[in-house]
Amino acid sequence: MLLVMPSTLHVPIEGMSCVACAEKIQKRLKTETGVLDAAVNFATREAQITGDLNLKGVVEAVQDVGFDVPLHTQRFRIEGMHCASCVQSVEDAVAAIPGVIEAGVNLAAEDLRVRAVEAINLETVQRAVAGVGYRAIPEAEDVEVRDEALYWRRRFFMALPLAALLVLAMFREQIPSLAEV
Repeated sequence: MLLVMPSTLHVPIEGMSCVACAEKIQKRLKTETGVLDAAVNFATREAQITGDLNLKGVVEAVQDVGFDVPLHTQRFRIEGMHCASCVQSVEDAVAAIPGVIEAGVNLAAEDLRVRAVEAINLETVQRAVAGVGYRAIPEAEDVEVRDEALYWRRRFFMALPLAALLVLAMFREQIPSLAEV
């Protein structure tokens, strides 16, 4: 028989304005499956939770009562993957790291996106990925800071004047007023 020791996790909480808020969160956390004990400290803005934890469930429980858990996101480039089995082994290895809420791999982009309740220790992620036979290279910037839609919008508007010049050059002969230029 395998005996599993309960783990303890410290989760930062945002939005508390009084001790009653802390009590409300604590009461909700204690109802979560797998939670043996929960103590919310208003002064430190942190919950200490003990049990067989489903971290995603803990975050949802805090959000359920109107508060927030700040999440940190980091991207890594993964070298050496070539199939869906590779993706699954990398996701499983990283998801097993304490504090990680979600680990998602995009095989085509060779990209790993990790979301966690605290700042991600890059070396821990790199060791976990190396443990299953791949190499993780951290991206320099936080994903939450870089808005991909804004990135593509900027690229589009930077390319637009160049495209307009190219179209004008192509039709210069057909447009009489441009042929004189």
